[in-house]
Amino acid sequence: MHVELTPRETLRQIVDNLSEDKVWDALIAVEDILEPNEETKQAIDDAIHGRNLIGPFYDVKEMHEALLSDKTDEELMLECAMREKERKKLQNGLRS
Repeated sequence: MHVELTPRETLRQIVDNLSEDKVWDALIAVEDILEPNEETKQAIDDAIHGRNLIGPFYDVKEMHEALLSDKTDEELMLECAMREKERKKLQNGLRS
């Protein structure tokens, strides 16, 4: 008979088989997941207060292109504004 373990029981079983050094490494990794670093905290605060934002992005491809771009924030914001203007123009044309 096969008994299904809960996620907590599975985790306990894994931890029980780790060396003390590996347990510490795992603990540090878990803490990093649960507590964002300063850069992440700053990005969250900026997003909440509308600072340092570029967009809107309407698909993942647009967002990735901006993230990988060598362009300045100002250039990216201008591109986003131009795309937004074109989208609105198309939407208004479709409504007419």
